[in-house]
Amino acid sequence: MPAPPGTTQKNPDPTRQDEAAQEISPEVERLVHERTEEIRKENDALRRENTHLRRTETILRESEAKYRVVADFTYDWEEWIDPEGSYVYVSPSCERITGYSVADFTADPMLIQRITHPEDQKVLKEHTEEFHTNGTEPANIGFRIVTQSGEIRWISHYCQPVYSAEGVFRGRRGSNRDITKRKRAEEALRKAYAELDDRVRERTAELEHANTRLQIEIEERKHVEEVLQESKEKLRTLFDSLPIGISVLDTDRKIREVNPALGNILDISQEDLMHGAYTGRRYLRSDGTEMPMAGYPSVRAFEEQKAVHNVEIGVVKEDGTTIWTNVSAVPLPFSDWRVLATTADITDRKRVEEALRSTSDYLESLINYANAPIIVWDSDHTITRFNNAFERLTEYSAGEVVGRKLDILFSEDTRDESLAKIQRSQTEHWESIEIPILRKDGDMRIALWNSANIYDEKGDLLATIAQGQDITKRKQAEKALQRRTDDLIRLNQEVEAAREEANMYLDIMTHDVRNANNVSSMYADLMTELAEGNLKTYAEKLHDSVERSSEILQNVATIRRAQHAPGRLLPVNLDAAIREEIDAFPGATIRSRVPPVEVLADGLLPTVFNNLISNAVKFGGPDVEISIHVEEQDGEVLVSVEDTGPGVPEEMKEILFHRFERGMAKGRGEGLGLFIVRTLVTRYGGTIWIEDRMPCHPEEGATFRFTLRKAGENS
Repeated sequence: MPAPPGTTQKNPDPTRQDEAAQEISPEVERLVHERTEEIRKENDALRRENTHLRRTETILRESEAKYRVVADFTYDWEEWIDPEGSYVYVSPSCERITGYSVADFTADPMLIQRITHPEDQKVLKEHTEEFHTNGTEPANIGFRIVTQSGEIRWISHYCQPVYSAEGVFRGRRGSNRDITKRKRAEEALRKAYAELDDRVRERTAELEHANTRLQIEIEERKHVEEVLQESKEKLRTLFDSLPIGISVLDTDRKIREVNPALGNILDISQEDLMHGAYTGRRYLRSDGTEMPMAGYPSVRAFEEQKAVHNVEIGVVKEDGTTIWTNVSAVPLPFSDWRVLATTADITDRKRVEEALRSTSDYLESLINYANAPIIVWDSDHTITRFNNAFERLTEYSAGEVVGRKLDILFSEDTRDESLAKIQRSQTEHWESIEIPILRKDGDMRIALWNSANIYDEKGDLLATIAQGQDITKRKQAEKALQRRTDDLIRLNQEVEAAREEANMYLDIMTHDVRNANNVSSMYADLMTELAEGNLKTYAEKLHDSVERSSEILQNVATIRRAQHAPGRLLPVNLDAAIREEIDAFPGATIRSRVPPVEVLADGLLPTVFNNLISNAVKFGGPDVEISIHVEEQDGEVLVSVEDTGPGVPEEMKEILFHRFERGMAKGRGEGLGLFIVRTLVTRYGGTIWIEDRMPCHPEEGATFRFTLRKAGENS
């Protein structure tokens, strides 16, 4: 620089300048070196921290990805609702079951209430209100939904409260059976991960170019770590709470992760599952045969690198019992997690299926070995079943007729008529119908068929089952019986004509004999009054003979009326009938005790008392005493006619009511009086018998007892 005017410029001493510079340079270098070393150490520390954060982020991201895959590949529709009632998480499986997407449920928390079946909305509402009020315990309900396509489905809903590791209430987690994958949620998650990766790359680039912004990025990464950790806790909670068994296997088929439900299903603790306790058990196919390892869904999913769904596997426990499971497996894109398997317990369902198979086998045997011939044909009249009894009836084997048309069983001349009857049975109900069957040997058999139609849910005819009965012999017997019946009718007509003719002769004879008896009786009375001595005695005997002849005619007429008069019975005053006959014997000593009662009888009832009183007077003599008593019993009356006559020996009590039996009085009477009494009592629905008036003393007199039905009692 030039010196100012008027001044003298002094040139510096070069030697002194070099010395000064040499004195300052080491100090500066030392300070610069120290500062540079500090900056380098700070940069190294920041790089190490950045490296640690990147590793932590990578681990958390992989962990979240693993648990996210576990949650998204569950077969059930899972959901998490925060304390305010908004969806924190809804699995995509909801769309498979409901037809509505995750976005539909997330945007509208009340969608589940609206798609719930009207009859079940109250159940869901009460469940939701109860959970918000006392939601400290898991709860399970069942309800129906109406899908977007209008289909009605049942949902098994299980939910429980969710808490963070610090015990903070985070809402409730629900599991709805049979849901689809969470496509919409996965897409949203992939976008979030892409955005996160972009932010991480941007922050990393900024860190490399500007150490001043490194601390800010570290704080952001710490926040991401917290979010990922929270996501991991959510997915772990969901994983542990699922009601179906879930396991994650590595390449060697060793379980790396397992939830409590699988241990409960297999009856093995989680710790034992992790140590391979399941490998010692036998595994069966659905048909009960041994399942090789190559058939395991986890092995197939790993080898084929595709999902394997709904494989039924029987797990034979150490005690010999079998647990039946439904297993699905999907391959995973992780180095240590290679296969995800879900296991559902279907033991109860298999038991029901086995019971149904047993019932089916029983019904099959019941049809095959039934004594009655049974046949089944479809709506086209093609035979589908043919039991053993039908084989015996037709001499066809089942193999010869099954698959053929029904007309194989009918002859040409009866085929159209028989098929027409069967065709009508598909639209009309008939209990039984006779159809001729053509046997294999050409013989015709008559079968009585009963059938029932089987319809599907739409009301279309599926099949007809018919039971036959060989009535050929019965039909032959019916024809023979008809011929015999015709013969009997003809003979009966001939007998009836002969009886009418005999009655005509009997009426003529009775009329003429009665007229002759009347004349003879008048002459006998006149001779008795005029004659004396032996002639008078003979006249009296003649008069008695004429009277007995008249009695015989009267008894014959009574028997004819009892046997041929109409059988209609009417109420009859018992006391009036008895008093009428007592008055007919003015010279006899007769006492009676009769309550006011009506019995079912007809105009011949007085004849019963006339014959009994007449019998007592005839065989008891002029001093005989007669008593008539009537007692009311349940629905009937008991009549007793006692006398003090000679009584009836024990051996005569039963036969005395037979026709022409005259008891001890040989030569007196025609033996029809008591026969008429029993005939009339039987006609009135009663019974009659003889007892000793004094028990074990037949000589003290006899008691005739008989019953009559009371009028109004079932009359």
